[in-house]
Amino acid sequence: MVSVKNVLSRMAEKGSPDIQGAVTKPFFVSETISVLKLLESFKETGIHSALVTDKYGSIQGLVTLHDILEAIVGDVRTAGEPVEIPIVVREEGLWLIDGSTPVEDIKEILTVEAFQGEEERQHHTIA
Repeated sequence: MVSVKNVLSRMAEKGSPDIQGAVTKPFFVSETISVLKLLESFKETGIHSALVTDKYGSIQGLVTLHDILEAIVGDVRTAGEPVEIPIVVREEGLWLIDGSTPVEDIKEILTVEAFQGEEERQHHTIA
């Protein structure tokens, strides 16, 4: 495996990229490993990513410490990552809403008849 961080740090030291020098042995874990055991392994080895294998040794995916943290606490931004604002009101009065924004969040900001319950719509229509 090659870490971009290692390549860049070696490049800063030597002035040219040394990809071969940045290669590290992959860390393999079974798909049956518990999250706690994987966290312990990350702590003991200092390696923060692992290739997940099935019972036949075939690679099923990659798991990182970052993946585990996001599963526990939700989205974790990395340093320098821009803050995404899901709803933006533009100068011309148009609304730009990220398609992955939960409807509940949109309800808090917008008052739209389509979000009201059937009884509320009938009440507004009659009144």
